[in-house]
Amino acid sequence: VGSTRTLVTFSVVAGPSFNSADFDDDFFSPSGVESEIDAENSFAVRPGVSVTHSLASRVGLTGFAGYMFNRPDVTFRSGALEITDRWRADSMVLSVGLVYSLF
Repeated sequence: VGSTRTLVTFSVVAGPSFNSADFDDDFFSPSGVESEIDAENSFAVRPGVSVTHSLASRVGLTGFAGYMFNRPDVTFRSGALEITDRWRADSMVLSVGLVYSLF
């Protein structure tokens, strides 16, 4: 509507993160004892910003940048040793694309 050709949108998405961790089949524990690792499910939040620029009446160029915060608890077990720590499994999300409006 009007002469504005660029739209900026801010968003926040949050919800459960279903996490897992496994060792490679070739993993060899230095102690010779079988080791295992377990990652708990956690809560993740991803704030972001989207920019869409109209190229024609129904065609636009869009880009998105966001950062996902995810901090699962991870437990490492090897013999009698057990270590639990909170990992920083954050990630950056970037995307660029073309959009076409049907209506």
